Amino acid sequence: MKVKRLVCLLVLVLSMNGCVTVTPLIHKEFESSRTFQSTYNEVWQAAVKSATSTGDAILAAEKEGGLISFDRRVSLNIRPKADLALIPKNRYCWNPHISVNLILKELNPEKVSVSVKVRITATCGGNLGFTFPALADLGSSGELEKEYLDKIQDFLIGDKSPKDSK
Repeated sequence: MKVKRLVCLLVLVLSMNGCVTVTPLIHKEFESSRTFQSTYNEVWQAAVKSATSTGDAILAAEKEGGLISFDRRVSLNIRPKADLALIPKNRYCWNPHISVNLILKELNPEKVSVSVKVRITATCGGNLGFTFPALADLGSSGELEKEYLDKIQDFLIGDKSPKDSK
């Protein structure tokens, strides 16, 4: 009787193994902060333009605290957006949610550091059909961080370029 109970318990535990699999976060090194040789106000304005350039609404902007928060809208299916997130093999993710924080820190009156923090979550399933869909944290590929840092730099250069005098 004990052997039968032990076998049943073993079968139950082994059959549930695929259902409770936790997908580890994939990590990749990339640039997520940059220092700009401009005033805090100039960098702040460029960061706001960068955040709103994709048509996304800013959720919070605290100039004194140096924080701009917003959500990035993406399509319902993240597989074509795999350049944005690090998706584990044999996984399929949908309903992504991307939160972005731009964090500004004045280093001196003419030098400001900007850090970009991206968090990507999505409902993921797959693994050859052996797991139930679950909300997962996905690692960032660094593409969004680079995009926002480059946009800030471009806006700073654009704002300092000589105006046409016609």
